[in-house]
Amino acid sequence: MDFLTKPIGWIINLCYKLIPNYAIALLLFAIIIKLVLFPFGIKQQKNMLKQAKLRPKEQAIRKRYAGRDDKVTRQKMQEDLMKLYQQEGYNPASGCLPMILQLVIVFAVYGVMQNPLTHVSHLSNAEINKIGVGIVEMCDQGILDEKDFSGNAWKSISEQLKKVEKKGDSTPGVTDEVTDDTTGVDTTTGDTTTGDTTAVDTTTGDTTVGDTTVGDTTVGDTTTGDITPGDTTNNETGAVTTDNIYADVKSPSMTQVELVRVIRNNFDEFKANGCLPKGFTRDDLPKIYLWGNSVDLSVTPSLAFNWYLLIPILTFVFTFGSMKLTKKFTYQSEVQQQTADAGCAGKIMDYVMPLMSTFITFSVPSIIAVYWIYNNVLSLVQQIALKYMYPVPVFTEEDYKRAEIEMNKGVKHAKKSGSGKRAAHRIDLDDDDGAEEKPKPEKKAKEDPKAGLITPGQMKDESDKESDEN
Repeated sequence: MDFLTKPIGWIINLCYKLIPNYAIALLLFAIIIKLVLFPFGIKQQKNMLKQAKLRPKEQAIRKRYAGRDDKVTRQKMQEDLMKLYQQEGYNPASGCLPMILQLVIVFAVYGVMQNPLTHVSHLSNAEINKIGVGIVEMCDQGILDEKDFSGNAWKSISEQLKKVEKKGDSTPGVTDEVTDDTTGVDTTTGDTTTGDTTAVDTTTGDTTVGDTTVGDTTVGDTTTGDITPGDTTNNETGAVTTDNIYADVKSPSMTQVELVRVIRNNFDEFKANGCLPKGFTRDDLPKIYLWGNSVDLSVTPSLAFNWYLLIPILTFVFTFGSMKLTKKFTYQSEVQQQTADAGCAGKIMDYVMPLMSTFITFSVPSIIAVYWIYNNVLSLVQQIALKYMYPVPVFTEEDYKRAEIEMNKGVKHAKKSGSGKRAAHRIDLDDDDGAEEKPKPEKKAKEDPKAGLITPGQMKDESDKESDEN
């Protein structure tokens, strides 16, 4: 990804030259990156705006199929929705490409930001690797120890020290310490180390210094030089005199941000050991501080009760707040709203990402977490700006009714089964308009079992009959 990291590295170097403080320069860098990515944000906002304008018609289609959850019905509903999107010129996947491009650029940004020695101090990979190997050597010699490193870095260094120890044990003629009597003579005699550099030739009795023979044992290379205690390098040849026990050592796994702190705190030792390039000074190291030199942001936060514990706390607060407010200023489709309101699943997701970010801050230097905070705040500002530049339309009940009438034109209502309920397995919206419904059979009147009987009102009074005869 050099085609991305090189221009991004040039930008971050320019920011540091303008503001020679890495923490503040990263804020300027974050603003520039947001401005570069702003056109992609505009593209996404316009795409969401198209979807928002289709909200009434989309809801009318969903309402048409409401109450039926079988596979056939859902498939028919999706077909109608895709037909609507095609007619209106909306592509649901058109916002994916800008998002993917943004992610690629963001990954490149984090890669550049974590490597200030490469992009600010302009050290090559070979020079940085040499510094890493020098760290292992100085740890082996006791110049550096565990307190100078984070837990993950020291774990990696310990693995390299085991290689050194194993090779030292298996290599003949290698000594673990140099005596105070050393004056430039290798005092190793086979497997035996002496503290005196003067040997007597038992053949002639003359005292010789150099390639001295003691019995059948040859004293090693006694080439003189200004060798100081603890220095394992011959100053004339530059070769490691302990049979290159550091030849297989690799640079330990640690971030360049942490490497900057280790070098600054032990600059003279690194310079004396020859790990740093010629002419490299303390001022060439990036200044990763806030408020003068009071807060060193190259330190990795821990659970210890100190100011660095605020970094994970602020990371959680800003990440959680940014997510909640961004949702408020971003258009949410009906499906997204239903998913967000579906029980506790949506609420859990609101906490998962902030908690993951907070957990990661305990394994990276504080400056990286500070950049995350910068990025969350700027992302929220960008979303608010886009909302006012491209406002989402607000619809009334009348708009939804008109859309429902428009979408249901020429579409017959579904038939009902004999039980009076809609059959869940049938979709009758595309039935032939000429189909005639069968007339319902008329209900027959129930016959009265007492029909034909004379009711009391129909009986004539006998007294009236007698009076008529008279």
